[in-house]
Amino acid sequence: MRVLAKHMENRFIQSMVEHLRTDFAAQISTLGLTAESLRHLVCDHINTARKHGIRNRGDLTKYIECIAYLGPQFDIDGKHPFVQATLLRGDLVGDEKMDRISEYLIFAVEEHEDSDLDEPVSYRYG
Repeated sequence: MRVLAKHMENRFIQSMVEHLRTDFAAQISTLGLTAESLRHLVCDHINTARKHGIRNRGDLTKYIECIAYLGPQFDIDGKHPFVQATLLRGDLVGDEKMDRISEYLIFAVEEHEDSDLDEPVSYRYG
């Protein structure tokens, strides 16, 4: 059973790496990461997301997509206080946290169409 779980985990990680490289190519290319570094980044964020109670695939995918939208250290860099505060809220479960963060991203982009959220991120991981 553990072998199957590990295999499924690895497949999910690889699918997230491919998702970022394909669907967020412009944003991810600015990070200057090797394939292995991007994989480590995804793994780190999955582990962090789980510590925040985010566990299902859909919500983990949204969390990983925040790397492209907000930068690879969006959860700790101090540039996104609403996102960081939402992740730390103990009164919300994982899907509630990601729903609020998704709404924040939608409205932030709509309100600031010329904001940095529309441009590729230029952060460096590591």
